[in-house]
Amino acid sequence: MIGENYANADTDELIRWFVEGAKQVGAGYDQQTKLPHDSAEARVVRTALRAIAEELRSRGTVETVRRLYDDADPDVRTWACGQLGFLDQEWAAAGMAGISEKLTATEVMALHAQARQPVPQRPSLPDMSIEQLLARFENAGLRRYVVQYLSSGEDFPGMKKINRLIAEMREVVEELQQCGALAALLPLLDDPNLIVRYVAAVNCLPIAPAKALPVIEEMADGIDPVQRLIAREVLKEWRGKAGEVAQP
Repeated sequence: MIGENYANADTDELIRWFVEGAKQVGAGYDQQTKLPHDSAEARVVRTALRAIAEELRSRGTVETVRRLYDDADPDVRTWACGQLGFLDQEWAAAGMAGISEKLTATEVMALHAQARQPVPQRPSLPDMSIEQLLARFENAGLRRYVVQYLSSGEDFPGMKKINRLIAEMREVVEELQQCGALAALLPLLDDPNLIVRYVAAVNCLPIAPAKALPVIEEMADGIDPVQRLIAREVLKEWRGKAGEVAQP
């Protein structure tokens, strides 16, 4: 791939070289298996990657580049979104948003499309089994996570959609409470999705504080400033109530 005449290469070959180079130098994931960042070889590969990306950008091959946003390797995806993101900004954002959730850009875009749709009216929540309610809760949480990364424009960061998904999750929790099955949320404290386990933890505080508090504390120490603030307020309120109960 290094030193090739990129303008004369076909697009599939450029894509192959790009994938190979991204895997060689990495983008911050498992760097122990990559070329040393400051090595001369790594610098040469990074230069080649940028040249290949420039050639791909000049061709404007959006559909082809989307394959890179979908790549299973997070290094490839990160390089593609960074160097080729402007060709399709929404799909590039989907590619990055899906890395932590182990979702492809295609899967993230499908969730985002689903988040735009109204909540299905059938079956109604009272007609659902506990397993169906938990599935609805998990799906709404994952869609809420996706909306935070893909919304833009007047509704950034998708607050109308987020508020609707918050309501959807709250309604499921209320149904579980009415069924006396709130404890069914406890396994979701280990869910791989940040939003799912956090909302489950907040609602499990009254019944399992020892299990729920570490999840909320994780959010309170996280990198997202809005989520961090909200989680800290939840902890402050909870600890305040605990202090009141402890008073003689």
